[in-house]
Amino acid sequence: EVEPQRAAATTQVSANAAAHASVDQCKEKFFLARELCLAEQCGKASARSHPTCVRYRDEVRLREEAKQQSR
Repeated sequence: EVEPQRAAATTQVSANAAAHASVDQCKEKFFLARELCLAEQCGKASARSHPTCVRYRDEVRLREEAKQQSR
């Protein structure tokens, strides 16, 4: 019974590694392409904890708050 749990854990680790690698690819893009890449990749549940996605969400939140204050 340990094997199915180990297989599930290995699959989850592989999925997280793949999500993190896709987020890392966004770092090489510039301006709008980077924003679009991060919006897509960071929207995936498996990438939510990636440091770049955490920073991206904070930046988006700050921009939205600034827009609301300027109205």
